[in-house]
Amino acid sequence: MEVINTNPNFKRLRRSMMFLNAQKPSLVKDPYVYKPDSIMLDLEDAVAENQKDAARYSLFHALKEIDYHGCERVVRINGLETPHWKEDIRVSVAGGCDAIRLAKTESGKDIKTVEEHILAAEKEFHRP
Repeated sequence: MEVINTNPNFKRLRRSMMFLNAQKPSLVKDPYVYKPDSIMLDLEDAVAENQKDAARYSLFHALKEIDYHGCERVVRINGLETPHWKEDIRVSVAGGCDAIRLAKTESGKDIKTVEEHILAAEKEFHRP
């Protein structure tokens, strides 16, 4: 049985990925000029603990307002051992990111947990 994947990102070229601190608007406003295939907007290691809320605010507005000229927008969320990951998912989905990357994965259960929260956020914000 052949499985057909209808996700437009399934066959996307990913030769290059540019990592960006989501907290710094000056970094996230125009990385498309370098023509990476993907950008990784980081909410995890690049963001100081006391700046997580500010980074999510910056991320949301970047995803909603900036034209990345077809560049895939991936958000790296905080690990499940932190209090931040659930809100990271909500903001990422609400903003319309293309993919979410879990920073630290310990098991398949972690992936299932994140997937459940992504599906809930997609339903909450009416976004696939």
